[in-house]
Amino acid sequence: VAPGAGDAAEGLILDLLRKALSGEGFRLVYQPVLSLRRAVHQRYEVLLRLHAPDGVIIPPLSFLPVAERFGLLPEIDRWVLKGALQTLRAERDAGRPTQLMIHQTPASMASPDWLEWLRGEILRLDLVRQRPMVEFPARDILAHEDQARIVFPDLAKLGIDICLAGVTDDPSVLELIERRPVHCVKLAHELVTKGSGRALRACVSQLQERGARVIAAGIEDPETIGRVWSSGVDYIQGNFIQFPEEGLNFNFSDTPLS
Repeated sequence: VAPGAGDAAEGLILDLLRKALSGEGFRLVYQPVLSLRRAVHQRYEVLLRLHAPDGVIIPPLSFLPVAERFGLLPEIDRWVLKGALQTLRAERDAGRPTQLMIHQTPASMASPDWLEWLRGEILRLDLVRQRPMVEFPARDILAHEDQARIVFPDLAKLGIDICLAGVTDDPSVLELIERRPVHCVKLAHELVTKGSGRALRACVSQLQERGARVIAAGIEDPETIGRVWSSGVDYIQGNFIQFPEEGLNFNFSDTPLS
């Protein structure tokens, strides 16, 4: 890599992020989360994409670290929440029992007005009966648990479920789930794709004993479905089921698993 190339790339991404926040460049896509049991809701995870002017899609792993370094995560989180809640309102108006899982970061959780803003948006859009699920990385919540201790109960009072992503059988994560009102967890990718079947089943059992519903994401092939099916997970998600799309058009009633 040429000297300064990394700084130049970072500068380009930073410029794209600032333009996206003030105009165009960000897009939301949605990936279905399929229940292996009888479910009331049609559930999707909301994912953010950054589009460059030439049409190239910049992956989150490339732009989120830049956003974090320059303090843009709260603004990006709010952009995602605003767009996802508008989508949820459209689903409500269409009479579809949809639940959206929306990523947020501890940077937003620490913002003094984040919770009040979220409450205001839910009331403004009349989403009192069809609320989102908010998703945080488990490791980040462990590192900012003092803030979670304050915010999580207030989210629960709003009727907003909490999902922790990147979960393993690490005792510190299991203890966190016991202490906080966590309704859903998403297993770490390496546990779903590379862990032994016995370890996977044991982890799922421990999580469910603590009252959490368990998602196995990153399903890319039929073999992985076979592994996670026997583990007792509650939901599966991945490109084998459907790639993320801009529309919410997955047919939950017409799948090979239904």
